[in-house]
Amino acid sequence: MIVYIFNLIITCFLLTITRSKELRSDSKTHRIVIIVMSLLIITCVAGFRYNVGTDFSLYESFFFEMPKFDLFNDNIEPVFIILGKFAYFLNSKSSTLMFFLIALWIYSIIYYISIKNCKYYDLSIFLFITFGFFTGSMNGLRQWMAIPVIYLALQSFANKNYKRSVLYYIISIMCHKSCILLLPFIVASLVIKKEKTRFIIIVASIIVYVNYRWFNQMLLEFLINIPMFSKYIKYMTTWGEINTNVLVMPMFTLLSYLAYYFFIYKKKIKSNNFFRIVINMLIFGFFTSLLGTKVHYFERIQYYFVLSLIFVVPYIYSKLSIDYKKLAMPFCLIMGLLFYVYSLNKNGANPLPYKTIFQQYKYSYNMEVRHEKNKIQYYSTNI
Repeated sequence: MIVYIFNLIITCFLLTITRSKELRSDSKTHRIVIIVMSLLIITCVAGFRYNVGTDFSLYESFFFEMPKFDLFNDNIEPVFIILGKFAYFLNSKSSTLMFFLIALWIYSIIYYISIKNCKYYDLSIFLFITFGFFTGSMNGLRQWMAIPVIYLALQSFANKNYKRSVLYYIISIMCHKSCILLLPFIVASLVIKKEKTRFIIIVASIIVYVNYRWFNQMLLEFLINIPMFSKYIKYMTTWGEINTNVLVMPMFTLLSYLAYYFFIYKKKIKSNNFFRIVINMLIFGFFTSLLGTKVHYFERIQYYFVLSLIFVVPYIYSKLSIDYKKLAMPFCLIMGLLFYVYSLNKNGANPLPYKTIFQQYKYSYNMEVRHEKNKIQYYSTNI
């Protein structure tokens, strides 16, 4: 656990330094260098891990099968294959470079969007780590490669750069095909402007949550007729119900929306286009995370929406009065750190014990046996 705590402290400390007036006025180059240092630290923690995370051995087996993969494979998306083949070409004996490149892809995009849109981008990255998105991104790699690209598309829509936004959306699909299902949500996020509509979605989310079995069956009947999405059926049937009472993400999303409502909307503070769009994504995050406590499928796709938290909360904080800021920042830091430690102790998706590639031979077992074992999962995988 100590590696994750140090990663959090050093990464965010470096980013906080780059916001200082002295550094801003001193040299743009110095600021960029420190930001890159922060990015490399978080990337190295994820990229140099060994056998950490539920999906590690499966993706490692994919790496050693890279020569057999076609670029437009039915089950594996092309962006992952391109990165995997490039890493395999440079070093076919170790999957480390592949994991490093994927981590760099994910975190560099998140850094870019945060710095571009959030005045307190250090808080944005702090929330990314403490809300569990960082450890979550070490599993479901292809989906996490797609998630930040969706926000690149939303950012371009907000800037009215429609050609670029469509390009980003296509790239997100090439990272993970589930992004096709996001299209109606993305369109809705672009057009919703009224609080009344957002309130209706929140109420409807609670009603659907109460009747989740009916809603799950309706969605299942829709997806079962589309061959492209047949592999998602297992998340709604075999692994269907979760039935947990842990409402952490629904609570985070709802409280963040209420903070926006009282501190931004009620005070008639005008919001920029990107913030308006991510607020709508936050509302859909409440919907998917609430259903995600009952249905495994929604537990997986909620991250497309709840990642908006790391952009919404810093924006709200930036609009608070000085007195409120003095209370809000310590609250965010303390509660974030407590939740991070709690979630690590729960060890969801197996981020612990943390091991590096330098400990590989101490902890590894017969790789060929593991790779053969994981090949069986390949054709049905959606990780």
